[in-house]
Amino acid sequence: MKKIRRLITLILGLDGLKVTRQVEDIQWGLRLQSLCMGSKWFRGGAYPGGWAVGFPFLCVLYRVLDEFKPASILELGLGQSTKMTTSYMKSGLNTEAKVHFIVEHDKEWAEFMKNSVDFIKSKLILLPLVQKEYKGSTGMSYDKFSDVTGIEKYELILIDGPFGSEGEFSRVDILSIVPNCLADNFVIMVDDTERRGEKNMCNELCKILKKNNIDYVSSEYGGVKNFMVIASKSRRFACSMN
Repeated sequence: MKKIRRLITLILGLDGLKVTRQVEDIQWGLRLQSLCMGSKWFRGGAYPGGWAVGFPFLCVLYRVLDEFKPASILELGLGQSTKMTTSYMKSGLNTEAKVHFIVEHDKEWAEFMKNSVDFIKSKLILLPLVQKEYKGSTGMSYDKFSDVTGIEKYELILIDGPFGSEGEFSRVDILSIVPNCLADNFVIMVDDTERRGEKNMCNELCKILKKNNIDYVSSEYGGVKNFMVIASKSRRFACSMN
C-alpha cells in the first residue's frame, strides 16, 4: 500500500497526496466498522466529518478503550468521540472506571448531543471560552479549566477542543495541569496536529514531561486529518496501532 501511495503522489503531485489520505481514511473506516461489528460494548454511531475527529482517531480510541480499559478519562470537546467514551463508561468494561469528565463550551451543542449520547456514567462540564495568552500567542481557552479538571489523575486524555487558532499555540489548556493530572499509565490523544498550533502545543507538552523526568513515547497518525498520541511507556502500543 505504501508503494501505491508513493506512486499516486508522484503522478498526481499534491492532488495525489490528498487522494492517498482519503484512501487511508477509508481503510481506517473499514477497520473501525470491523471492530464495532465484533464489539461487546460499542455498536458504532460515530460519524466523522467537518470539525469532528476522523476514522483514524476513532479507531485508535476504540482500541485504547478496549485494550487498556482506562479508569479515568478527561475529554476536551464534545463530539463523535464522546459517543464512544460514554458507551465505554456505561458498559462496565472496567468496573473501576469512575471518572469521565467532558469539557464543552457550547450549551446548544450539548443539548443537541443529549439526543444521541447517554451521560449517565459521565459528567458534562460546560465552561465558557476566554482568550488567553501563551508565550505571546493568543487563543481560546476554557475559563477556570484547571480549577475544575485539575483535581484528578487521568489515564486517558482526549483533546479536540476548544477551537483551534491561527497563532503559534492552540488548545493549551492541558499544559496548565500536566504533569500533576497524569496517572502512572496514561495516553493523550490530540486531534488536528497537521496544524501549527496543535503541533506546537504537543511539543510543549513533551517538554514538560521531559522536565519532570516522565518517560513517554509519541507517534503521529495520518489521514485526511492528523492526530498525535503521547503515552507512558507502559502504554507505548497506543503509538503503533496502524
